[in-house]
Formats: sequence, C-alpha cells, structure tokens
Amino acid sequence: MAFSGLFGKKKSKGPEERDRASNDASRSDVGSNAGTDAGTRSRRGPNTRSPPVLSPRDVARQTAEKIDLIESQIESEIMASRSDFTNARQTQVSDPLTQAATATGQSTDVLLGDSNLAHSMVLADSLNPVLEEAAILYANGQDAPAVSVLADALRNDKTTETWLMLLELYQSMGLRAEFEQLAIDYAVQFETSAPGWVDMQSRRPLTTKPAPVARAAVVFGGKLDARIVPQLEELRTLARRNPVLHLDFDKVTSIDSVGADLILRVLAAFQKSKHEVSISGAGVLAQRLQDAIAVGRRDEPNTVWMLLLEIYRILGRQAAFEETSIDYCVTYEVSPPSWEPASPKYTIEDAEAAPTPSDTDGATDDDEVLPPDAIALSGEVLGKAEADMQRLTEFAGTHNRIIIDCSRLVRVDFTAAGLLLNWAVGMRGVRKHIEFVRVGHLVGALFAVMGLHEIVPVERRS
Repeated sequence: MAFSGLFGKKKSKGPEERDRASNDASRSDVGSNAGTDAGTRSRRGPNTRSPPVLSPRDVARQTAEKIDLIESQIESEIMASRSDFTNARQTQVSDPLTQAATATGQSTDVLLGDSNLAHSMVLADSLNPVLEEAAILYANGQDAPAVSVLADALRNDKTTETWLMLLELYQSMGLRAEFEQLAIDYAVQFETSAPGWVDMQSRRPLTTKPAPVARAAVVFGGKLDARIVPQLEELRTLARRNPVLHLDFDKVTSIDSVGADLILRVLAAFQKSKHEVSISGAGVLAQRLQDAIAVGRRDEPNTVWMLLLEIYRILGRQAAFEETSIDYCVTYEVSPPSWEPASPKYTIEDAEAAPTPSDTDGATDDDEVLPPDAIALSGEVLGKAEADMQRLTEFAGTHNRIIIDCSRLVRVDFTAAGLLLNWAVGMRGVRKHIEFVRVGHLVGALFAVMGLHEIVPVERRS
C-alpha cells in the first residue's frame, strides 16, 4: 500500500487550519515557559517532576540495556541491542530473522525456503516477561540480578518454569544450600520431586556411591551334599533381612545328587521371591557338575543334570546348554529341555563373565556416547564462538539430520545465540533437519526470546 493510501494526500492549509496551527503553537509556548523541558519530560514521563526511586529490578534492567548497547556496537552485524529485541516483539516480523537474512545477504524467503513461512514467522509472545528478563540478565552474566528477578516472581507464580530456572541458576552459581532449600519448597508446592543437583563445574550429574555394607553372603566349600543344610538355614535367616543375597561356590570341590537337589530348591525359591541374587564361582560349580555326570549313565535322581542345565542358563551359555541337553536326552531317552534365558535377578560375578563396555573401551561411568546424528554443545558458548560454530558446520556437511545435545550447555550469550540462529536458518535453507535437545531452562528462555524455537525444534530438559 502506498504511503498516500495510508495517510492521505498532503493538502495545503486553509484559513481554519492556519488558525488552529497558530493556537497549537501558542499552547506549546505556554508549556515551554512553565519550566518543563521536553527532553526531561521524555525521560521522566508525563506529569513527573522528580525522578522515581529505582527498584533493584529496574537497576538490573538498565544495566542490561547498557551492556546490550555495547554489544550491539561491537557486533552490530550480528545482533541488536536489548531494546531492539523489545521493539521486535511488538512487530510482525522477527528482528533476528531480519538480521539473519542481512548477515547472509539473502531474503528470509530464500533462507527458509518457504515464502509463506517467512512472512508468518514472529517471535513468541507467550514467554513470561519476567522469565525473559531473567534469561537476558543471565545471558549478560548478571547472575545476582537474575536471582532477584526470579525470587520475586516466585511469590505469585504457580507454574514450574520460574522455579526450574531459579534452581538451575543456583546450580550454575554453585549455591547448593540455596538450591536444596528451594528444591524442598518445590516439592511442597508441586507435590513432586525437584531435579537433582548437578555439578556445573564438571557439567555432569553428581553420583554418590553407596557406603560399603556387610554382604549377606553364604560361602559353600568342599563337597555339596546333605551337610550343607545348616548353610541353607543361614541363607534363609539372611533372606528375611536382606533383599540382595550372595552365593559363593568358588571353593566347591565336588557335588552329589542330594546337594544338587538342595541347591535346585534354593534357586526355585528365589524365582518366586523378590530377592536379587549375585553368584560367584558359577563356572566352578558348572565344572564340578560336569565331573559328576557321564553320558549313558542314568543316575537317579537326575538332579545333577538339572542343576547343570540351570547353571548354564544363569551363565548365559546357550551352546553348552544345548549340547548338555542332547546328552541328557541320549542318557534318559526323553525329550531334551528347551533353552530359556535366566531371570534377570541373577548377577554373575565370575571373572570369566562377559566384560562390560567400560572394561573394553576405557570409558568411565560418567561418559555418554551420543548417537551418530548428534553433536554436543557444552560449557559456555560466548561471543563469536568460532570453534563451536565450525564444529557444527563441519558436522552438518556430512549429516542431513543434526541433533544438538545441550545437556551440558551452561550459558549462551546474545552474540553466540545470534550466530546459532543465523546458522539454523541457513541450515534450514539447505534442507537440513536441526533439533536442539535437553536445553536448560535459562538457555531455553533466551532461545525463546530470540525466536529460535520458531525455526527449529527446541526441547527442554526434563
């Protein structure tokens, strides 16, 4: 629409209009002579003759605006100042998208690959202004003012997001006592447990190993026969007080049908109970059972054979189980037992047990292997973040789907957030699928201010 269509054509003033203009000028002179400077009125607001006392939140906000202004002067080609963000939220075109198009010399239509989407993209209006303010302060490194903003908001806020942001902020500042007190209040307020404390220095969840306790164990040695009844009575007593039991067969030298029958009864009882059972020496026991049988010799009862097959199940040795079951079939002229995996309640502690991945590749318990289409951002991503942006770009060169894991990402400032936004828009333009996952609440709120979630999916941490 032409400007003439919006505002009408400019007309010359008639006599009446000249009179009204003269009266308006007179009133303007009177206002000026009253001693109220126009610039002062602009700063103080209408009908205000003395500067108000600024609250801590206002001071924090003004400080943030000054920092934003400095950043915009240094990185004007990347991001605007905080006031530009506020103005952009009142328009129908996203300022970050406009900046992204300007930075790459392309229109938003080209970058997004969809003209309708480009014209309809706007910054989200649903973000709570308090959360937006806290996110901006945090991005600027003003942790204490951000704490003040969020703590004030908790008095009337019945949603979880403000609480979660403050919990996360306490973690980033290392304020564990404050975090734990707020976590208790969170549990009372929402009747659910709060997120656990995370060591932000190492950016890994703290894991505390349980204190060593006396083991509820029964050790079998020598020959397993009728004389193990007292040990089984001890095992029954331990089972009344302990949910986890340990059976040690490392020192077994031989076994007969009575001893095998008693152990079979114990294992059958555990199948019906809620106990967990760890076993050491299962391989030794299997060897002693093999020594006690012979193919073609039909021993009665067949408990040694049955126990050997059960131990093979517990050890997970399917090939040995099937071979022994055929020998059993030949000896007793019956159908062989079929293979079934053992109950997961059994844990094998034999040295010959299969090694875990941490035993073979040197990884620690805290290490996490990401899927092939994922790349991580961690720590603080600040300024131009050349290394991080280069990693993302190189990764995108060989992947069409890029999942950016932010579980260890602590902070992103405005400049870096603008670069991530520009990069995401560019990747969308070349048909790349981008996702940000496990994003912290503080960083996620900044991404919402920027409008990043309007371009690519942004998944918050649970």
